Amino acid sequence: MNTGRLHEGKGLLDLIEAWVDVLAVDRSARLWLVGEGEFEGILRRRILDLGLEGAVVLAGAFDEMQDVLMAANVFVLPSYEEGLSLSLLEAMAVGLPVVVSDIPGNRRAVRDGQEGRCVSVRQPRALAKAILETFHGEAIERRGAAGRRRVATEFSLESM
Repeated sequence: MNTGRLHEGKGLLDLIEAWVDVLAVDRSARLWLVGEGEFEGILRRRILDLGLEGAVVLAGAFDEMQDVLMAANVFVLPSYEEGLSLSLLEAMAVGLPVVVSDIPGNRRAVRDGQEGRCVSVRQPRALAKAILETFHGEAIERRGAAGRRRVATEFSLESM
């Protein structure tokens, strides 16, 4: 799952490319891209080009994100550049393990191997591998709990 504005700089084309490799291992995997934005048409065309209809869902916007996040197994944020992402913190706060691009904003919240996985930018194959390792790995609950603790202690309103 990914939430946020559908924008070119969010790395969503890389995530869609990675989903081909994810599906090669797990045909039941579904990717939800939650949000709206000017990049939606390009994403929709790429999904069709790769034959990923049904496996990748452009879900639109939701007023209440917590329920949507609670239904997910992994949160993925492959942005090319970004500050500290509120979407990332929301996902971590509900205990979702995360896979993020290795950029300064994401590294503020996620330590690779602890709260989630950090992957080089613009590397769909590496992204797919990290998603599969997170989704099927034994550390999924440990990383989700570590992320929830980190948000509570370092990024909550009280701590900030």
